[in-house]
Amino acid sequence: MPRIVTVMWCAVLVTVLAGCQPGPADPGTSGGPGTRSAPAAGWAAVRVDIGRYDLNLDCRGSGSPTIVFENGLGDNLGTWFQTGVSGAFPSSRTCAYDRVNTGTSDRVPARHTGTDSVRDLHDLLRAAAVPGPYVLIGHSFGGLLAAMYAGTHPAEVAGLVLIDPTLPSQAELYDLIPEGERAAARAGDERNAENVNFADTLERATPLVARIPAVPVCVLAATRLGDLPPSWPAADILAARRKALQDFVAHFPRGRLRYVESGHYIQTEQPEIVIGEIQRMLGTVR
Repeated sequence: MPRIVTVMWCAVLVTVLAGCQPGPADPGTSGGPGTRSAPAAGWAAVRVDIGRYDLNLDCRGSGSPTIVFENGLGDNLGTWFQTGVSGAFPSSRTCAYDRVNTGTSDRVPARHTGTDSVRDLHDLLRAAAVPGPYVLIGHSFGGLLAAMYAGTHPAEVAGLVLIDPTLPSQAELYDLIPEGERAAARAGDERNAENVNFADTLERATPLVARIPAVPVCVLAATRLGDLPPSWPAADILAARRKALQDFVAHFPRGRLRYVESGHYIQTEQPEIVIGEIQRMLGTVR
């Protein structure tokens, strides 16, 4: 069975698929797990004390609404800068950051959940005096966190662009994995660089979807996926993923689902599409 990595829909269930590779490295980090270094020259990143630990934040420009980027699991803010996505919006304030245990943010050994990550982002934006409303851009696990943030702080969010996101219903796909391999898949998802309790996060995310306000929601879904393990029912799993995406978008009166010819890192392979959808979102909410 292929090595299990925690990038969530980088595989139907986090199980590695061809084309699912780590995102672009952050120039401000040394790249190794548990290590960090000073931001690279020319970067505007600062370390912000949110009371529990320090988080690395890079904000640029001015204008409303503020665009806030959420990285995929284990990724850092370089995901957005190296692809040119974050610099494409001169009339908006844009902010990217490293969650705890990623990039140049602090390392914390304790397990935590997506609820903790939502609290961290809320406290970070307040501590750094970053004004709302926010358009949240989330990739993979960051898409799930963006949805959780919108459900937790609905008055602060003007719109969502979710890029091949992890969905709250993702846990249901485990049932499609052969029984003898299911436990290993679950265990693999729980072993992740951010030390996130993945199962608990999915459970906590489910009720928050219903609390997301009636704001525009765009979901970009990758179409180019690699091979699943041969013992897995690939057609059933992929069909379930597609239905889950459709059901998720159907929750929102202003929801839209767009399939993109790309692997999991759409912002890397098709940055112009991501930029276009964010520009479209800004035009809608302004």
